[in-house]
Amino acid sequence: MTNKDTKKFKLKVGYTVFVGLVIFFLFIIMVGTEGYYFSKTYNLNLLVKSTEGLIEGGKVSLGGLKIGQIDKIEFTTVNDQNLVKIKLALVKKYSSQITVNSFAKIETSGLLGDKLINISLGNPSERALNEGEYLPVKESLSLESLSEKIEPLVNNINGLTSNLKTITDTIKNGNGSVGKLMFGSEATKKLTSILRNLESFTQSINKEDNTIGKLAHNDELYNNLSSLAENLKTVVDSIKSGKGTLGKLVSNDSLYTNLNELTHKINKASESLNSDSTLVGGLLNDKQGYKKLSSLIDELNKLIKDIKEDPGKYINLSIF
Repeated sequence: MTNKDTKKFKLKVGYTVFVGLVIFFLFIIMVGTEGYYFSKTYNLNLLVKSTEGLIEGGKVSLGGLKIGQIDKIEFTTVNDQNLVKIKLALVKKYSSQITVNSFAKIETSGLLGDKLINISLGNPSERALNEGEYLPVKESLSLESLSEKIEPLVNNINGLTSNLKTITDTIKNGNGSVGKLMFGSEATKKLTSILRNLESFTQSINKEDNTIGKLAHNDELYNNLSSLAENLKTVVDSIKSGKGTLGKLVSNDSLYTNLNELTHKINKASESLNSDSTLVGGLLNDKQGYKKLSSLIDELNKLIKDIKEDPGKYINLSIF
């Protein structure tokens, strides 16, 4: 083999190795990035307040099945609010499964806590989302949000624990009503006295030689009370059925009618007395008439008195 042939051979070998290395590196890149270089893709977008650890190239799944990746993450402003826009690159053949009622959720995968986006399956009867449309995002329960929700509860528990410690310390020191009751000698004496009195009272009840004991153990009291209750029931039933005088007064409407008529007549009589158009009313209400009547009565009294004192002045008897 001549030098010229040797150079050509080495050149061919070099080209072959170079192309092999390029193909090898391209394969490594394709496998490492998990890109869909030989599948038709389309894009959907998300708007979130926080990426929660998502990165470009991150996994996107549909119902748990990987169908794409996060293509781009950037900041944007929507309605005067700063948000994060996440652009998804999804395999086109799954587009019919992502509909207007589908939603995205940021989830954690694996023990290392890798973040991914999982999209819920849509309804076949619904319209599929088109290129560039936005998927609604459902808030996921992350450690950060969980800690924010638990923090007020922890604070309340700490406050409750502190209050319980204060209460127990107060009781232990013999302060307050409970502390004095549990540790105060005076309160203990009073409580012991109360318990003794209760014991004495229960012993008195168990004996039949006193009034309380007789009431508790004598069947005659129970029989009398039972008889009284039965009699009261009979009386009430009689009243409800309209029997007897009281029953008629309660159930008969004529009593109400008569009372109503009597009240009406009394009202008319009082109106007559208050009116000046009647004799009695005029006498009661006319002050001038009252004075005249009073003067007349005084004159009659004087006349009667004068007749008694000097009857001959007014009465002349003549025989023949």
